Amino acid sequence: MEWHAYEFSGKSIVEKGKVSILGKGTNPMNFIAVKDIVATLKLVILNEEFYNETVSLGGPENLSRNEVAERFGKALKIHPKISHVPAVVLKFFAVLLKPLHPGFARIMKFTLYTDTSNQVLDENFTIARFALKPTTIDEFIHSVTGK
Repeated sequence: MEWHAYEFSGKSIVEKGKVSILGKGTNPMNFIAVKDIVATLKLVILNEEFYNETVSLGGPENLSRNEVAERFGKALKIHPKISHVPAVVLKFFAVLLKPLHPGFARIMKFTLYTDTSNQVLDENFTIARFALKPTTIDEFIHSVTGK
């Protein structure tokens, strides 16, 4: 949540009332707060049952980037201006920036991937397996905006 929900969308809405979302922003994805990852890691690290096992973690909701932007707007009682950077532009910059700034090129490619691939996780899996009450996006938005 800290990066994908706040740094890439929410922060711009809080500061400027608008955001540019890379891609269509309609593909649902799972968001999890760092504090929930830390809480789960404490349980996993201290429990031999999880040794030599891949542990999947997920937050309580699967939301699109557009929905996250709308939730920030709702919390702030504004209608944020949401624009989109089309896939063709992302593809172009992924190639153009690769020799100049490989990090930005990877972000463009990664965004194309997350905008079109299945990013949904069964939110009940983490909740049931680790008996946690993970942070919702609305709780997170309240924590960063105070609203």
